Amino acid sequence: MNGLITNAENGEFVLKDIVYKVTNALIYAEFQDMEIILSIDTVAEKDDDKIEYELSRVRLYHEDGFNTHTSTFKELKGKKFHLELDPDSDEAAAGTLYVLEHEDITKCVIEILNITDNKITVHWSGSANVYANEEYSENVPFDTVFTADILKS
Repeated sequence: MNGLITNAENGEFVLKDIVYKVTNALIYAEFQDMEIILSIDTVAEKDDDKIEYELSRVRLYHEDGFNTHTSTFKELKGKKFHLELDPDSDEAAAGTLYVLEHEDITKCVIEILNITDNKITVHWSGSANVYANEEYSENVPFDTVFTADILKS
């Protein structure tokens, strides 16, 4: 992605040029009309005096969930979901990034890298509004890879 210094490895979250450690990741799965709806919530932190305190913790989430159009978890492996902000809707269709405030993800790709038993590995990349300062304002690139338990409802 343009402006992204490094790609995230498993357990990392990269916001433009800041590399964080993923400290918490949850994935909720529910069935709606026999299709899997995924909701994702991940938190990452950076303990570094060189970055502003306000940028030391991020939360990336898709609270309302998105339809995977699959009926089994096995079908999810290798799937990519391209999501974009719909300016005509109140819903956070592509998800939300919290740094200073809850701001929209403007576009993203959520890829299911692997799924085994009750764990899922996700690669989520895109751009989001942050509005922290001039350098971290609109359409800031992010990239994360993490493995989480699947919580089924």
